[in-house]
This record gives sequence, C-alpha cells and structure tokens, in this order.
Amino acid sequence: MNILSAIVAAIRFLLEIATVIGLVAGGGFLSKNGGVKFLWIVIGVIVIIVWARYGAPSSAHVLPKYGKFCLELVVYTIGSIGFLRIFGISIGLTYIFIAIIDLILMYALSLE
Repeated sequence: MNILSAIVAAIRFLLEIATVIGLVAGGGFLSKNGGVKFLWIVIGVIVIIVWARYGAPSSAHVLPKYGKFCLELVVYTIGSIGFLRIFGISIGLTYIFIAIIDLILMYALSLE
C-alpha cells in the first residue's frame, strides 16, 4: 500500500468515527428536545449496526461494490445532515467536502 492509499484509508477511518460521534453524541446529547435527542441516538445506533454488518471491509456480509457505494452515500448523507444541524454550515460543508473527496479517492484507488 502506497502512502496516498494509507492516507485515504486513514481519513476514511476518521470519517467513520466522526460520523458516529456526530450522530450519537452531537445529535443526541446536545439536543434540548427529548424526541429529537432520542431520534438522533437511534439513527446513530442504526448506522453503526448497518455499517458493521454490511459496510465494514472485514464483514462476512459486506455488500458488493455498487451496494456498498449506495450504503456509503446514505451513511455520509445522514452524517452530513447531522453535522450541518449540530455544528453549522462551515463544519457541515467541511465534512461533506472531505467525505466526497475520500469517496472519490477510495474508488479511484480501488480501496473499496
């Protein structure tokens, strides 16, 4: 694995962690409304379970290339909504930009 591939994979790992933290901790615990708090925590837990089952590279049930790409788009879209809602436009757009560039590089370098 060359240095660019290692960097892209590391960014991917950090995006996954940031998505979960953003959804569960940020969306759930920072919200003042009990229903919204519960909703974001549930969404975060569902994302964790679905990703662990169908998106994790070492999973026995990993989706094929197109299915995994669709799953990634859904997960990062939910993460983007969470980051935009929680942290505002500048952090939300930064997350979206990093996620898009990382997805492009993951598939361009055949790291999926």
